Amino acid sequence: MDVSENDALEQIQRLIQSDLFRFSELQRRLLVYLAEKSLRGEADQLKEYTIAVDALAKLYGSQFHLRGL
Repeated sequence: MDVSENDALEQIQRLIQSDLFRFSELQRRLLVYLAEKSLRGEADQLKEYTIAVDALAKLYGSQFHLRGL
């Protein structure tokens, strides 16, 4: 079953508005980031460091530290 990119993004939007994600900006941002990368065919480029910088550092700004990565 093929799902269009638009349909997938609509489902992601519904999901991040659910009670499960309501209180966690971090989880919402991470889910959207991973979904978008996957839909663009860039899932093979996902590495721990890249996710930390691209998805999470933008949320936390200067308070985000890459210790241990």
